[in-house]
Amino acid sequence: MALCVLILTSTLFTARADIPPDSPYHRKIAYFGGLSRQLFGADRNDITIATEMFFKEVINRIGYHEAAKFKVYDNKPEILEEMRDDKLDTVFANPIDYLDLDPQINPGFRYTLTYGPIPEQRVYLITYADDKVNGLAKLRGKRLAIPSGYILGVTYLEVLLAREGLPAPRQFFSDIENTNSSNAAILDVVFRKADLAVTSDVAFRLATELNPQINGLIDILDVSDQYIPFIIGVNKQVPKDFTDKVDEILSDIKHQPRLRRILAMFSATDVVKVSDDQLETLRALKTEHEQLLGH
Repeated sequence: MALCVLILTSTLFTARADIPPDSPYHRKIAYFGGLSRQLFGADRNDITIATEMFFKEVINRIGYHEAAKFKVYDNKPEILEEMRDDKLDTVFANPIDYLDLDPQINPGFRYTLTYGPIPEQRVYLITYADDKVNGLAKLRGKRLAIPSGYILGVTYLEVLLAREGLPAPRQFFSDIENTNSSNAAILDVVFRKADLAVTSDVAFRLATELNPQINGLIDILDVSDQYIPFIIGVNKQVPKDFTDKVDEILSDIKHQPRLRRILAMFSATDVVKVSDDQLETLRALKTEHEQLLGH
């Protein structure tokens, strides 16, 4: 995910002579950031290393040598304020939080990574096959494993519990383990450290490709609708010249072997745009969550 942000923001570096000198965009520094809880499913150190690699490659391509500025935000109001004040060009966030930021985003310049033929993913709830769990109610007082920062998965699980009149996760489960990766959550169920794991279809596919025996040990208890798993958006106040450069670089990634190899470190295959229609299932989930849980 951090790689996408660097792709996007690195294209915003070069100041254009046709922009008025007093414009906040007459500068050679890009500002980008994300919410502190947006990442899941990958080791943060690995992300940092790969991000630096990608950053250097992009900088070399465009022949620019000054640094960008990155900031991690703890709340959405601060992000919106900085975007409105032209202090933040690009933002990335989990899809649930992103919806509150979307009004400040250029609708033609939302992006996500793809890990297969389509960008959408599904939330999976998985259990150990021998436990023969046939419903969420059977898991009261059991142990839950979920990747740290998987806000989409948490939101979906809370909706499922509320639909059945069951308590929120912290009251329903005896223990909640926030794992450092999606694979770790899956393995917690395999090795009987957890009774239920929340993960994605993509993470489950990757895990079973690496360890085919997992298929025989795991049952899929529930499968969600398709959702965009995270979103990168460009501030709607960024000039068109810059957003055009964003598209120019993103559309060429799959033809650049080095950039493609770095994306492969995250098992990603491409970067694609996100349309309004692709956000509808997310909006419906968030609306139902607010109606059922009151927030």
